[in-house]
Amino acid sequence: MRFFIPLILLIGSAVFVSNAAHAQLWLKDREEGEGPGFKLGKSLVLHTGLGVEFGADSNVNYTKDNVPAGRFRLTPYVDVASRSAQRMESNDVSVQQVMPTAIFRFGLAAFYDRYFGSHEQEFRKYNTKTNPFGVNSHLSFTVLPERKVSLFGGFSYLKTLEPYETNSDAQNKHNVVPYLGIRIMPGGGTLTIEPKYRLDLLVFDDPIVGRDSNRIAHEVSLSTNWKIFPKTALISNVMFRPTVYFGDYAANVDSYPLRSWIGAQGLIFENLGFRALVGYGVGFYEKASSFEGLIGDLAVMFHMSRVSHMTVGMKRDFVDSFYANYYIMNGGYMSMERMFVGRFLLKAEGNLFKRNYAFDYGYKVTEYGGSKTTTEANTTDRVDVWLTLNFLAELRATSWLSFHMSLKIWKDISDFAYDKTTEYDDNSEPVLFETEYAEFTKAEFLVGARGHF
Repeated sequence: MRFFIPLILLIGSAVFVSNAAHAQLWLKDREEGEGPGFKLGKSLVLHTGLGVEFGADSNVNYTKDNVPAGRFRLTPYVDVASRSAQRMESNDVSVQQVMPTAIFRFGLAAFYDRYFGSHEQEFRKYNTKTNPFGVNSHLSFTVLPERKVSLFGGFSYLKTLEPYETNSDAQNKHNVVPYLGIRIMPGGGTLTIEPKYRLDLLVFDDPIVGRDSNRIAHEVSLSTNWKIFPKTALISNVMFRPTVYFGDYAANVDSYPLRSWIGAQGLIFENLGFRALVGYGVGFYEKASSFEGLIGDLAVMFHMSRVSHMTVGMKRDFVDSFYANYYIMNGGYMSMERMFVGRFLLKAEGNLFKRNYAFDYGYKVTEYGGSKTTTEANTTDRVDVWLTLNFLAELRATSWLSFHMSLKIWKDISDFAYDKTTEYDDNSEPVLFETEYAEFTKAEFLVGARGHF
């Protein structure tokens, strides 16, 4: 049975790719907590479900004003997937166990997210037009799986209001990500080589925001995994990700970041694993302030049982930014999952990162449709400390019904401020600003239930 984590997506921290970490977490993980499903012929299975949540949000607008609100979210979803060999073996003994020609999974979820309370005028944008409605869909497939040469690919689409990087970009946006790759496994799978292409398109509904921040990235990568011992592998990755901002008044500069990683991952003991990566990154930007330096990722994994594990790690990387050329992030992350008597799940995730933003060209951030620095910030460089914490407790009452309680906390510690545009003239030029501070604290508490079939 797969588990359900009904938390909204925080778009914007980078291990969790500082880029739209992109979707409610339970939507990403629901394959681990779904019901038995409905057979569609001999090779497909249909899963469907409905999640209902109520709760409170301490800071709807991600600002220092701390405007509170109640929350109601309704999330129906449907998945269609290839039946696994285990599922076919246990449910249909007449099906001959042969290696499939192709496997795939398609999922579609829609959510209605409504805010309510005495301060409704201050968060009206979340409840107007189509804003309360979101979509999260995905497709993944592999042709000729487990062969010496396989083709794999997929597609995802996310519509959300959640902020991408910091508080000021809580705008309605569409993220489209198709990808395609080849998996080569010569020598019986000891060595795996994967060239891959991934497109990442981000488009904002608001034409003023879109002309500044609409962008498209073309990511090309080559990764390898070489099993030098039965439970240890050498891994490497090289990735080039040119990003182009195509709005009429693009506030950002086009970038051409290149990263290379090498390292190892595996088990030290039966219950203790590791991942150690070191690399070098170079970021080329059209307006000064290029990046060049070491990057790395070090993690220790504790495997208490088949259904209980914990990861603790630290990471250094650089990330393209909407508010500068890039920011350098240094910090740590953790995740823990523990199952009790097969029915009660506890889960915790967290990360703490320091972000050093790179401002070397003539202005901090353009004034058009977005922001520029103010004297209140009293700094020539922006440094944020970004903290996120997630907690989940879920009771799996039956094979088709679960109850849950969740808490999510965001904290951005920063002395930075924006001159946010509040009024435009007839030519869409900014004429009036108000100061908006980057620092905020936000907590979200939800209780709910999910039916899954």
